[in-house]
Amino acid sequence: MAGSTTLAGIEYEGERNAFNRFHGKGKFTSSRGEVYDGTWVDGSREGHGVFTTPAGDRYDGNWSNNQENGQGKMTWANGDVYDGNWVAGKMQGEGTFTSAKGEIFKGNFSSNVRQGKGVLTTPAGDKFEGSWKGGKKSGEFRVSLRDGSVATGNWVDDRAPANAMVELADGTRYTGPVRNGTSPAGKGTCVKAGQSTPCEFKDGKLVVAEVPKPEPKPVPKVEPKPAAAAAAVAAPAAAIAAAPPKPVAPPVPKDPRTGRGTRADGTQFFFKHNFGAAGQSDNLPKLTVEKDLNEFGAMRISAKGGEFEVTIMVDEYVGPGVYELKYFKGSIQKKGEETSYRISAAEPGKLEILKDAGGKLVGLFSFTGYPNGNVGSDKRVVSEGEFVIPAQ
Repeated sequence: MAGSTTLAGIEYEGERNAFNRFHGKGKFTSSRGEVYDGTWVDGSREGHGVFTTPAGDRYDGNWSNNQENGQGKMTWANGDVYDGNWVAGKMQGEGTFTSAKGEIFKGNFSSNVRQGKGVLTTPAGDKFEGSWKGGKKSGEFRVSLRDGSVATGNWVDDRAPANAMVELADGTRYTGPVRNGTSPAGKGTCVKAGQSTPCEFKDGKLVVAEVPKPEPKPVPKVEPKPAAAAAAVAAPAAAIAAAPPKPVAPPVPKDPRTGRGTRADGTQFFFKHNFGAAGQSDNLPKLTVEKDLNEFGAMRISAKGGEFEVTIMVDEYVGPGVYELKYFKGSIQKKGEETSYRISAAEPGKLEILKDAGGKLVGLFSFTGYPNGNVGSDKRVVSEGEFVIPAQ
């Protein structure tokens, strides 16, 4: 049954059911000027339809129980566009949001905000790949810039990381302080063609250190002396010239390791702690090093057995140097206890790799652990850690 109705600014033209409700194909215009043209089921928008407002908003997609539900495309009057999945009138699931300024986000949504994995491309061509929480960048992000460089670091509530790993367009891999989470800015470590060296960047450019030229030393003024006095001085001077020079001792190599806990096979794993009266441990027999755990070169150091289990992990390992142990990247657990003490977000730990050669990884470590990383009065301090572990 089909027909048309016009009443108090409300207009409907289309099909109806036996109860005279909108049912099937039909076009409805409200008193406010809103228009729905699509399918109806027993008086409700159901199936595919197009909805427009007087302001210029337009939705073209699926409906259920009078709400946007399923695949649909919304174009707002300001130029923003969302094309993706809807649930109960909200952006939910996978979709693509394009802003009027040209910013494109493709990924997951929850209740109209970005939530979960996604890729954001800016109008300039920079690309952010990572996870969002409550509409904000949260977690590890890979940022590909239009100049060819790629930065990897951890974002917190849309705040860019202070330190990151940046692969520059020329193949150099920089690890250290960054500006805006992407541009090298300060003193760090550069790796190129397998060689690791300290480096410094300023205003996004590599700083070339210039060695200052030594200032010329002033020439001492020699006063003329009487002949007798000159002869008296000459004799001891000649004796000094004839004396053989004293041998100079060779410099002692700098290696801060104390050798505490060294075993017959050359391995070592020692640290101090505040778990109890003993205050130190060197009896963890199972020592392992795992490298290149992901595409960013993550490394994990594990020590198990005896009284404790210790785990240390860095996100981007590039060779000898100092690394900050971030949230959950260091932990210690005592045998027989359920609680695992982990590094908190507020108090990073420290790992220093002294040597990675000859099949051995040599280094120092220290950190403060809290129950599952939650800061409180209960904490475990790990200090003066030293290790020598077989590594490939």
